[in-house]
Amino acid sequence: MVALSSLLTASACATVTEEMQQQSQRRYELAVTLLRTENQPRSALVELERAVRLDPENADAHLLIGQIYGSSGLYSQAEGPLRRAVELLRRESAEDPSKHASFGEARNSLGAVLINLGRAAEAIPVLTEVSRDVHYPQPHLALGNLGLAYLTLRRYADAAPVLERAVAVRAEFCVGHYRLGEAYARLDENERSLASLDRALAARGQGCDRIQPAFRLRGEVHTRLNHADQARADFTRCQELGADTQDGRACARALQSVPSPAGGP
Repeated sequence: MVALSSLLTASACATVTEEMQQQSQRRYELAVTLLRTENQPRSALVELERAVRLDPENADAHLLIGQIYGSSGLYSQAEGPLRRAVELLRRESAEDPSKHASFGEARNSLGAVLINLGRAAEAIPVLTEVSRDVHYPQPHLALGNLGLAYLTLRRYADAAPVLERAVAVRAEFCVGHYRLGEAYARLDENERSLASLDRALAARGQGCDRIQPAFRLRGEVHTRLNHADQARADFTRCQELGADTQDGRACARALQSVPSPAGGP
């Protein structure tokens, strides 16, 4: 696969005709189909690379390239395309209101990538900006990532109110409830932590009842409160969701220290 940076360098000085822009957009639309209908991210990337070769200012193509790399855990490769998408969409959204949502999506994606690169402090202004953008249709996602940035920096007192706003905006935002439960746990607000973790695991969204670290954290909070039966149940469920993960192994160790039921061995 040709490196994206090489494509951008080669095409930066080329004259882009209207026909090239149209071809670029068709390549982008094909990539969307390959990714979202046929689940072929590698083939989608090939088409997206062709799209930005044809038109280096195809912001949607840059955004999707960054998101594909980010969802694949290739955060270093995601940052450049996302920054380019933010740059282009900032300009375009000032003239075209239909670009506001994509502009917000690009900034939120960039913030998430920066967190995963260990640069949460850099992510905070990016995510703060998008969380305040009244045109962004999914502010709970930006608030959730902003809360995660604060959690990563151990700024728990800053994380909690941000995450409270996230779940107020979207009551079924289970990841937001989980992160809020973590913030409360770090602040030793154990009952509030349990309430948030209960909401996270009971939410109706896909996968909400399978958030392994939420079961681990809820088990730890129950342990603090001497709720042995509830802790045992959570650590057991945590293991069932994946015994070989970091959380699964931690839950196995924690389970050994939970007192046995009355009358048990």
